[in-house]
Amino acid sequence: MRVLVSMTAMTTVLLLLVGCASDFEKRYAEAERMRMLAADAGAEWLQTEKLVSQAKKAAARGDMERASALLEIAQFQAETAIMQAQHEADAWAGRVVQ
Repeated sequence: MRVLVSMTAMTTVLLLLVGCASDFEKRYAEAERMRMLAADAGAEWLQTEKLVSQAKKAAARGDMERASALLEIAQFQAETAIMQAQHEADAWAGRVVQ
């Protein structure tokens, strides 16, 4: 009976970790996609790529809380960089001397 309880507990922990990992992979892919969009627009911020890389390393160490926090910051930076690039693309004409 004791072995069965241990096996059940281990299975539960494993399923939770797998769920966290797949959730992390989805969030990682989205953050990386947004980072690449910002880079393609020529607007990627200096720390965004480093944050994504640090998140991947934190996840590899099993520190999912830190990995998630780093991805959140990286995604925010990428999304803001894209908005900044769009704003600048629209606003430049108004600053040109005629």
